[in-house]
Amino acid sequence: MTEFFVLAQGASAPAAAPVSTPVNAAPATQAPAKGTQPPEQGAMGGLMGMLPMILIIAAMFYLMWRGQAKERKKREAMLSAIKNGDRVVTIGGMYGTVAEVKNEGFIIKIADNVKIEVTRNAIGSVVTSGEAAAK
Repeated sequence: MTEFFVLAQGASAPAAAPVSTPVNAAPATQAPAKGTQPPEQGAMGGLMGMLPMILIIAAMFYLMWRGQAKERKKREAMLSAIKNGDRVVTIGGMYGTVAEVKNEGFIIKIADNVKIEVTRNAIGSVVTSGEAAAK
């Protein structure tokens, strides 16, 4: 600090004394001992440690999404295959026979002279002939 102050005033700086180092002194940076590795540095080390967990979570989400997509396609195929005369069960549990197919839903006959109109999403399943015979 005093050298800077002296230089700022315009005077000549005193000569710096040479620094002597001992002959057998070790350098400031040393290589790690044999058989040990230096710790990983930076963000990549932490990311590489978390990589297996990230892969497991990604695989889990993929399998869940794939399963839901399969179920959605299966349900859409079932709803598009419904025709007049099919026996269906609504999500409310009512059994009926499809009397008419409309664009946005169905008209279902649930009893003599009783028809109801339901949306496509109100159909829970189509009753097959084997299920109908058992009931």
